Amino acid sequence: MTSMQRVQDILVDAGRVVVDDAGGEQMADGVFANISNNSVEVQFYLTDPDIRPLSTGEFVKRWRDAVGDIAGLESLKFESDRGGPGSGDALTIELSHRDIDTLDRASEALAARLGEFSVVKDIDDGYTPGKRQYSFTINDTGESLGLTAMNIASQVRNSFQGNESYRQQRGRNEVTIRVRRPESERVSLYDVENLVIQTPAGDDVPLFDVATV
Repeated sequence: MTSMQRVQDILVDAGRVVVDDAGGEQMADGVFANISNNSVEVQFYLTDPDIRPLSTGEFVKRWRDAVGDIAGLESLKFESDRGGPGSGDALTIELSHRDIDTLDRASEALAARLGEFSVVKDIDDGYTPGKRQYSFTINDTGESLGLTAMNIASQVRNSFQGNESYRQQRGRNEVTIRVRRPESERVSLYDVENLVIQTPAGDDVPLFDVATV
């Protein structure tokens, strides 16, 4: 058994214990587990808030307690994104910088500082080792068309991470809607190569015509 498989089994087994103790099928109607490179993802599909005995937040708390500490992990995060009280991140901070190394150091420092507060749980610095990263440099053609490095970076980021189009406060939770390309069109360098950038004049040009990797 690989170390990633071991981690997945621990997460799934701990979650199932919580589900069984809280009514089984009344609490959750499915589980999804996946291993990708050096990361593990486990999702429990909870039933409607009106019929399950635990809130989303309480389920996450009990699941986290059941898992405990797993030796060798760089990070472990429990989160919920829909359904019932206690869902969603309590705090989200977004950092932006043109230099990826500076951004990584800043996010790591911020995560470490937040970790000093005992009430803060499931800190995620946003950096996932193993993911390929690309740096873009604007070329002479891009500059002649009035583009800037920040403008290109913003358009690339919005295409792959999403452009915020709507934000609304609902009670204690904030709902944000982002518009981005379909997942199937943002998974490889081929998708980056086919990205179209809009110039200040409103013309569309291929990304690699105005920037180099």
